[in-house]
Amino acid sequence: RYYLSAGGEVVDLDVPQFQDGQQLRRLKVQEATASIGAARQLSTWGLLAGSFSYGVGRQDVRVGPELGEDADYTIARAQAQFSYDTVDNVDFPTDGETFDLTNVWSLSDLGADNDAIALSGVTSTTNSWGRTTLRAQVSGGTTFDSDEVARDGYSLGGLFGLSGYAERELRGDTFGYGSLIAYRNFGEQGVLFDLPLYLGGSVETAAIWNRGEG
Repeated sequence: RYYLSAGGEVVDLDVPQFQDGQQLRRLKVQEATASIGAARQLSTWGLLAGSFSYGVGRQDVRVGPELGEDADYTIARAQAQFSYDTVDNVDFPTDGETFDLTNVWSLSDLGADNDAIALSGVTSTTNSWGRTTLRAQVSGGTTFDSDEVARDGYSLGGLFGLSGYAERELRGDTFGYGSLIAYRNFGEQGVLFDLPLYLGGSVETAAIWNRGEG
């Protein structure tokens, strides 16, 4: 039930930044990190894990005004995570609960450009009545001791992350989010395979802000 892990990741993203509902700038963010970790599986329902990541990154302005910070930065990050998961399907669950709590430390003593502590969590419950399923989810997070570098903090926007807003349109160091999703399986069950067909909708609410702004 114990295991070790090691890996690497290369990220190349276009990241929009908005102000008052209008796109202020578009960033090109590139990161390369290596990580090591250890974890313990908790029966069939949970996980305790810790990891450390180290790497470098660069963010350049593609469109819009320049940033008031260095383009190059160093990543030195420790993470601890507890996960509880009893859902019966990753994509379209019909039953079960989830709870995930994650704490991330950005460590300037180990080379990171800034100090920050980010604590976030998400929980959900799923229940079905025949082919109809209702899923409720609540999540939230906050960042402590951040030097307010633009890449720190959280973002909302996009499908099932405050649908109706552009991807990552809303940013802040603290957020709360809730959703209620309902869907029904209209698919047919065949002899050899199933043909799932889902129809549904969601209601979402959220708040995101910077604590220093009151």
